[in-house]
Amino acid sequence: MLSLLQRIPSLWIALIVGAIGAALYLRYLTPKSAENDFLRDKMFTIVLLFILFSRFSGVILHPSANIQVDLLSLLSGSSLNGWIVGLFASVLYVFTSFWRGKRLDQPTFLLFAEVVFSGSVIFFAYQSYTNLNPFRTEDILRVIASAIFIWLIRTRRTHFSQRSQWLWGGYGLMLLLTSTYVPYINRTLFLATPQWMFVGVMIVAAYVEARHDLVNKARTSTSE
Repeated sequence: MLSLLQRIPSLWIALIVGAIGAALYLRYLTPKSAENDFLRDKMFTIVLLFILFSRFSGVILHPSANIQVDLLSLLSGSSLNGWIVGLFASVLYVFTSFWRGKRLDQPTFLLFAEVVFSGSVIFFAYQSYTNLNPFRTEDILRVIASAIFIWLIRTRRTHFSQRSQWLWGGYGLMLLLTSTYVPYINRTLFLATPQWMFVGVMIVAAYVEARHDLVNKARTSTSE
């Protein structure tokens, strides 16, 4: 049993433990609501999709003309960039399920942010236990920052009820800043792939904020 657990990537264990912690937080520490029930049904599917697509990403990233011959070799190990495929699949599932469930609204994204932050506390805490410095320092800083984000939501929920993009933008900025504590070998235009993803989160948050302001200005001018 121990040897089997040792073969499981620590990232997957951290994700599963984080998802369990987030599910417990959602069940016992947040008010009952339609958004609550909706997110609880999606959480473990998101994690499962990440694990499956990152595990079998070789089939997607390195297709072969003679797939029947190379299938076993492709499935024998994850690609180096498999986590990107897994993350893309999970994000695509989130937005697709939110759209189909008609949950592309501020209350759902605010609660989803709270779920992500609570899961991040557990996820990065586990990572800090298994990682070595400087990655451990990065993980500890992220645990503290995620806990602060949870505190902000719980103490200023009304303030963020229509501004969840502030939290998502702040989360992306936090991840970007803490990532400067660790070295990256492969960079594109001074940033590594994870850092560009953090920048992407901030750009999306800024776009949502700008769109929110334009809609409010249009409503104000119409009412006048």
